[in-house]
Amino acid sequence: MEKTTLDKMVDRFLCWKLPKDFGPDSGISFAPTHFQQGESADLHWPTGTNLLTAMQAKEMFSHCIAGALADIEEDAYVIHQLGKLLAEIAVIVNGPEPPMTRWSYHDLPEKVRALKDAARVAT
Repeated sequence: MEKTTLDKMVDRFLCWKLPKDFGPDSGISFAPTHFQQGESADLHWPTGTNLLTAMQAKEMFSHCIAGALADIEEDAYVIHQLGKLLAEIAVIVNGPEPPMTRWSYHDLPEKVRALKDAARVAT
């Protein structure tokens, strides 16, 4: 099952390294530590997971994008449907696709215009 936009946002947040100048409040402090010594040491730095659980992050994003999520999901659906329509039109105009390939859409307007002009001349 494909993840929703909201779930993808939560995943991205939970793995995002917080900015170097982030300022936790309520008396919380953070002192970075090194996993190894030396100039190339990996700095242990907090990510979104240090602030919220996945469920809390999902609730936060739901609150932040209330109302907009439906628009985002609808846009994704429309884009998907338009892609399917373009693919079908490309096959109608160009014929069956060769094995392991897909027709490009870039020249469809030109090809449809030529077909329309040819049909007009034929009548």
